[in-house]
Amino acid sequence: MGEPVEEPSNTVFYLKVYNNVTHVNLIGILTSSMLAFGSCSFMNVQTVTLLQDSFDVPKDDVGRVSAKILTWAYVFSIFSALTAGYIYDIFGRRITITLTLLLTAGCMIILPITIPSLFLFCILKTCIDSLYTATASLPLIVDYVRPQDHGKAASLYGLGAVLGEAVAMTTVIVFSSLPGSVCVPLFGMGLAGLSVLNYFTIREREDITGYPARMQEEADEFAALSKCDKLKALTSESW
Repeated sequence: MGEPVEEPSNTVFYLKVYNNVTHVNLIGILTSSMLAFGSCSFMNVQTVTLLQDSFDVPKDDVGRVSAKILTWAYVFSIFSALTAGYIYDIFGRRITITLTLLLTAGCMIILPITIPSLFLFCILKTCIDSLYTATASLPLIVDYVRPQDHGKAASLYGLGAVLGEAVAMTTVIVFSSLPGSVCVPLFGMGLAGLSVLNYFTIREREDITGYPARMQEEADEFAALSKCDKLKALTSESW
């Protein structure tokens, strides 16, 4: 049996994509990015409000305390960034993106139980930022789009990030009359609902065809492995 022949590429939104990739899948790049960046930006802004209103941090100390919390959160996010790629390859794109977004939403919904413990709030904020880092590391551009259009596809990802932050800031303004301990859980509920809808925009790598012959062969071989064997393959120099 000969090697699979590379099939002609499709063009969606002026991007050359692999076979079976649709408009909905490309929109999934934008919405996944939007939900990840939006949730992170919203929490960063609300952190300052929460410290003053719910944790009784003196106004003069809010900036310093907020910086400390964010620093610890970003330090732990480094681990998330380093492991996210392995998780995507072992468990798949759809479940990883959806689960990280739902867990982020869950952290927001339960935020009121941390009040008035600043330590518990710091742990929750660290979880949210670590989950954000994993979601933001999504590999959908490489999966969907042919190499010659990766630059244009990155603009789609960037647009999602900008829209997410714009929506987050708009939400902050619209609900500015509500305390942060109410706004954050409400935002989390909305994020959970949108995350479920976003699940249906994502296509797994093994459902996509048209890769160059050798790449397609390796992808098929990897997809056939068990989760444990995938981890061994990913950490093996010979793979």
